[in-house]
Amino acid sequence: MDTKYIERLAKSAKLKFTSEDLQDWSVKMEKIFTWIDALAQVDTAGVPADIVSRRQELREDNARVFENIPEIIAAFPAEQENMVKVKKVL
Repeated sequence: MDTKYIERLAKSAKLKFTSEDLQDWSVKMEKIFTWIDALAQVDTAGVPADIVSRRQELREDNARVFENIPEIIAAFPAEQENMVKVKKVL
């Protein structure tokens, strides 16, 4: 895969890659697209169309009251206004 394409993808995702990273990702993306092409060749004629909807059943969402809130907050490295503080995910 062309490194120029990887550069455009990285720019649109606001990522910065070194030239070595671009080469590495070029090889990885080529392997991913090869795998996707192989998946497209799989015969799915006998697979029911609604297989995705049966994949996972979600549990009912039940609210719970925790009696030990101060101990839970104390287990985290930082807290602010009685809430746990976690690192930014971006």
